[in-house]
Amino acid sequence: KVEGSKFNLYVIDNGKGMTIEEIATIGAFVQFNRKSWEQQGSGLGLVIVQHIVKLYSGEFTIDSIPGKGTTVSISLPC
Repeated sequence: KVEGSKFNLYVIDNGKGMTIEEIATIGAFVQFNRKSWEQQGSGLGLVIVQHIVKLYSGEFTIDSIPGKGTTVSISLPC
């Protein structure tokens, strides 16, 4: 969605959500609650997005409520 001079992208899910502590520890190869939840992948997705957004001088935020879901917001200059 283009708003003013920025392109904003929102990814919203209704999954298990993340705690503030989990959000703070996002990094390469980090996966959460591996014992409780079956997960596929390498744990690189969010860290790659963070680096791309930084490269283009954008903004990246994560809002999450455990047990409710997560919203990842990305804002890039047009």
